[in-house]
Amino acid sequence: WPWRIGENTAAAESLQPVRGLVTPFLRDLGEAVADGGARAYRVGSGADDARKKVLVLGDSHAEHLTFGLDYLGKKYGFVVDFYVSTGCPPIFGTYKVFGVGGIKNPPPRQELCKRQTGKWERFVTDHHYDFVVLASRWAWLYEPMQYEKYRIRNDFLVEPHDPVYTVDGSRETFSKYLPLTIESISRSGAVPIVFSQVPNVGKNPDGCDDVPRYVINDGAMNRRCSGVSAAAALQRLKFTDTTIRETTRRLGAFSVIPSEYFCDPEQIECRGFDGTTRLYKDADHVNEAGSLFLAKRWEADQRFPFAAETR
Repeated sequence: WPWRIGENTAAAESLQPVRGLVTPFLRDLGEAVADGGARAYRVGSGADDARKKVLVLGDSHAEHLTFGLDYLGKKYGFVVDFYVSTGCPPIFGTYKVFGVGGIKNPPPRQELCKRQTGKWERFVTDHHYDFVVLASRWAWLYEPMQYEKYRIRNDFLVEPHDPVYTVDGSRETFSKYLPLTIESISRSGAVPIVFSQVPNVGKNPDGCDDVPRYVINDGAMNRRCSGVSAAAALQRLKFTDTTIRETTRRLGAFSVIPSEYFCDPEQIECRGFDGTTRLYKDADHVNEAGSLFLAKRWEADQRFPFAAETR
């Protein structure tokens, strides 16, 4: 049924992770890609004479920035390299424990993540980038399991030699090692940019907008596609947003706080639509439209760093 295929299929295919060793960037990552612990791909300008180079580290919450950073890279003449690992937060000197079960019986991906943070740090040290972006599903680590009527697995961010398997312990580890990670990136000569997490809408919105728009308005559609209140979403992000905002400000780095663009405290739910266009792929990942929405809102912000680099 060709009519069911979206108009941007070709664009989407062009942004899929590259498996072959095509560029020097990917050759350098051959070992990481080969052991199954990471994926590497390039978007943005792609030109040899690109004005600047951007490196993106993180998990699937880094990957869902692909379309937005591709747009910004092409517009400002930047090449954007993604080096990502599923479920692994890019905080150097730490690793993630995957749920309570990961304490005594670590799954293979936990062992991969334990090695990955060290690989990321070495890669940043050994390669020149103008900007390094960190992004992850942070709230998984720093918030209780209960989220209004939903329950979300608790993971833990720990120090390898002194692990503490609690929410408070994860918060302390983040507060200690986020500054150290930012400082390590700065020593490499790159400008750190830390993305906080997009609001979690609670339920998977897939198919929620498959209704006649002539019988339901935008506000009702947003409520239909969200499972939690804006107040709950902002409360769940409060620690993460505040820690990232204050730490980056203190160290002269940049932060991007998506809740500032997706959530209005005066509204019942955080934004799940831009007009009639849905912005989420599932409960906590944005789709292509959401990625572009976030990038363009950030671009319009006075704190956006890329425009100054092209003057």
